[in-house]
Amino acid sequence: MPTREFVEELAEESTAWVQEGLITPDARDGILGRYADPSLLTPSRERARDHSALTVILYTLAGLLVGAATLALFFTLIENFNTQETNLPLLVMGILLLGAGAALKFSRPGFLFAESLLIAAIIPLATASVDENNRAFARPLLLLAAGALALYPHFRLPVSALAIVGYGLAGFMIIDVFFEGTEATGFFAALVLMAVLLASIVTVDRHVLGRDRTDATAVATIGLGIATAAWLGETMDMNWSSELIEVALGLVMLVVMGIGLLVSHRGIALGAAAVIAVDAIVFAFDVGGVFLGTVSLLAVAGLLIWQAEFLKRYLREAGRGAA
Repeated sequence: MPTREFVEELAEESTAWVQEGLITPDARDGILGRYADPSLLTPSRERARDHSALTVILYTLAGLLVGAATLALFFTLIENFNTQETNLPLLVMGILLLGAGAALKFSRPGFLFAESLLIAAIIPLATASVDENNRAFARPLLLLAAGALALYPHFRLPVSALAIVGYGLAGFMIIDVFFEGTEATGFFAALVLMAVLLASIVTVDRHVLGRDRTDATAVATIGLGIATAAWLGETMDMNWSSELIEVALGLVMLVVMGIGLLVSHRGIALGAAAVIAVDAIVFAFDVGGVFLGTVSLLAVAGLLIWQAEFLKRYLREAGRGAA
């Protein structure tokens, strides 16, 4: 009979294996079930989960600080040497951080500092993309790098979330500026690109990782909702009232939620529900009047509860059918 210390150490190690993509959660549960009574593992699982979450938070903050330090160094050099402002050094710094992070990630998959460097790289790349200088190179680079980081299934949420934001930003700027379009054109491009990214994440997760990343797809779905809201607001502002635009956004996200149900993906449904909830709050305040606003919020809350119950039954039946 294994000792409690062995079981607790195994639980912590296997949690790290799941996060690094070495094994699936089901495989982890099978390994733990082979060595001990599941009731012995509850405290260890909670401790491992808390330890892992705290570690990710600390390394994320470290990455943000490295990115901020990169920006500070760049602007200090510009000021001290009185050179003409250019984003080329900032772009080079971002590429170096990106390369160092990627090299560390592939050579040492469990080394979280690699993800700190990738988080840091997104900041100068995004900053270089905003300015007019070197935009022809910075923006496509940001689009490709951010898309790759968002798609890679073994990153934790902070890297995926920042990458998704950078991806949408780059897509908007490329279409809006390179093709001399209106902001509506840029927002529509961001909408389409976000939909493509969302579908790609789901496809890669299911064929490479073997499971769905609820957090990453929820963030991508929220990004899709934001791009949709911006496009509707820019396109229909002259013809539709703000209330009508909010209703249209809610209907679009209901369709997205329905797609999430059809493909049995919780992340899509969760992200769509978050957008609908925020949209409902904005609509309630926009309509004016306590009564109508309250009724609107309660109606949307009831709809989301109904969708949640439907989703639960649907996934349970789908699981039985697969078994």
